[in-house]
Amino acid sequence: MADSQQDMPEQDIAEVAVSERNGISIFWIIPLVALVIGGWMTFKAYLDKGPLVTIYFKTASGIVADKTKVRMRDVEIGVVESVVLSEDLQGAVVKVRLTKESEKMLVEGTRFWVESPRISAGEVRGLQTLLSGVYIGIDPATEGKEKFEFVGLDEPPFIASQNDGNYYILVSAQRESINAGSPVVYRGMEAGQVVSYKMSDDGSKVIVRIFIKKAYEKFVNVNTRFWESSGVNLSLGAEGLKVDAESLVTVLSGGISFATPDYLDAGEKAPEFYEYRLYSDRDTAFEPVRETYQVQFYFSGSVRGLKIGAPVEFRGIKIGEVTSLHLQIDASDFSIKIPV
Repeated sequence: MADSQQDMPEQDIAEVAVSERNGISIFWIIPLVALVIGGWMTFKAYLDKGPLVTIYFKTASGIVADKTKVRMRDVEIGVVESVVLSEDLQGAVVKVRLTKESEKMLVEGTRFWVESPRISAGEVRGLQTLLSGVYIGIDPATEGKEKFEFVGLDEPPFIASQNDGNYYILVSAQRESINAGSPVVYRGMEAGQVVSYKMSDDGSKVIVRIFIKKAYEKFVNVNTRFWESSGVNLSLGAEGLKVDAESLVTVLSGGISFATPDYLDAGEKAPEFYEYRLYSDRDTAFEPVRETYQVQFYFSGSVRGLKIGAPVEFRGIKIGEVTSLHLQIDASDFSIKIPV
């Protein structure tokens, strides 16, 4: 048996040649390419990353991080990244990431607000947020110094910065039913809105700021008269009961009307922020301006029913009005008289 094994011919044994390969294996090229692509995408995302804006609101009702959007003209231009309380606990600090293209909007004068359902004077807005949720609106300014921190508005602005038109100032002895957003009407057409109102520094008058659309600017001149057209005015005279009312909108929400009396020339076009007197009604506004005199009468009897603004008539024709009345006592004999 051993001899038979020795007699068997030797079989050829295959030899494997081992050689060293130069260069990088294909198995390493794939992850390197993926790493380069990932790095480039990260770098590009960094370059395309928009600015981070800080907005201070009194309340963050409805604002949710990573969900609440920033919109302009119904176009999404950003998203809220975080919402936290302010350090003084008096409001909320909202961090918003805007798109790269929105950076040019971040200048002084740009305004932010929270758009939600609300009913204002003569206008219903924000109803679409009942389904889509609240969002942050933006009204960008056209020029100004770059800015990345803003104080949000409590209410949406009634007039956008890009709207064409002019602002004017009305002065009144007191505020009746005029509100921000109340319409300013010309011959029944809404020509503008009340933007704001405030008390003068000395407390003697109310200053109302209005906006008139560009299409109606030509009807505002130095002789134009403005008057309150709120509600319905009733007056009883020789011609019977007189009812004076403007449009339904002004009756419900208050408003201001304006026109130039027919007996006056149109005059020069009023410049922006020109100051006008705000009259209480149309009749008072359209009364001709004449040279006046101050006359004082003394009454010893009762003047019950007489008040400031009461007419002074001569043969049934109004020639003046009462501007003041008070009680006066003579200390020497304690006699009483009433200067009017």
